[in-house]
Amino acid sequence: MNRNITISAFLFFCLLGSSVFASTEKQLFETGVDHLKQHRYEAAIELFTQLIELDPNNPDAYKNRGVAYMKLSQYDPAIQDFEKTRQMVPDLKGLHSNLGVAWYYKGEYEEAISNYDKEIALSPDSHYAYFNRAICWAELKNYDKSLADISQTLALEPDFYLAYCLKGDLSLELGDAETARAAYEKAVKVDSEADYARSQLETLGRHLRSEKRRSSRNPGKPPFRTRHPGNHLLDNRRCPQLSKQKNPNQNKPGNRP
Repeated sequence: MNRNITISAFLFFCLLGSSVFASTEKQLFETGVDHLKQHRYEAAIELFTQLIELDPNNPDAYKNRGVAYMKLSQYDPAIQDFEKTRQMVPDLKGLHSNLGVAWYYKGEYEEAISNYDKEIALSPDSHYAYFNRAICWAELKNYDKSLADISQTLALEPDFYLAYCLKGDLSLELGDAETARAAYEKAVKVDSEADYARSQLETLGRHLRSEKRRSSRNPGKPPFRTRHPGNHLLDNRRCPQLSKQKNPNQNKPGNRP
């Protein structure tokens, strides 16, 4: 099955705030963060590189440069910067999530899962880490573990729209139309203005009505397996809310509590 699941370049990147810098270093850092906010990623990389040249042991600069590389889909240098940060600050919250995002986009789902495991160990209340890991499990077709992570996501964040969408998509993949419909209906209640779940419900309703007519004409025919045309799981093109979803703590510069 060919799917394009996007965890989030939305993917809940985590910026790291500044420590106490000398004046020039502080200015470089703050300007670099501003470039990140304004989506000027090449400029951000240039400034964080200058900061690293001045202070090669500054984990803040490496991590935020890694985020800028990620935004440009340059995953290998992003991983290098995140790993350098990990050498200096092994238990930094959010760092393993960023590594998980990078490895996901490289198609290395097991490596991504390994990093989300570490993030969850550090931050067991991070529903974003569970959600992103659920997507990785889905890519590996381990739907039981994916659904278990979705359940944990919703236990931590009951109104997480994207988790209900993903639950619905996985339920369709498993042929469970009723569970899928319930998940999409919940998603619509959570965000009535979002299009994805509503569209899925409409598609599912058409399939079920069509199946009912077919079953009445051919009662011995095997049950119809409901599928959404094309990709089954979330992607930016059919679920624009995905790229807009933000973690209010992680997407703000500044040290996390």
